[in-house]
Amino acid sequence: MTVSAPAGSLLTDRKRKGDLADQLICDHALFHLEADLRWLELTAARLDKLREAVAR
Repeated sequence: MTVSAPAGSLLTDRKRKGDLADQLICDHALFHLEADLRWLELTAARLDKLREAVAR
């Protein structure tokens, strides 16, 4: 799973150049973005299954 380029690039750049606090803050934000993307993908897959069930 990849994070969107603009948000991911800004966070990874800040993480790479920042101090320990910046690294922790960026890790936190990146993990939340990844979790949100996974949830969206899972939800989209389930909506497809729901559409198939309703069409029957």
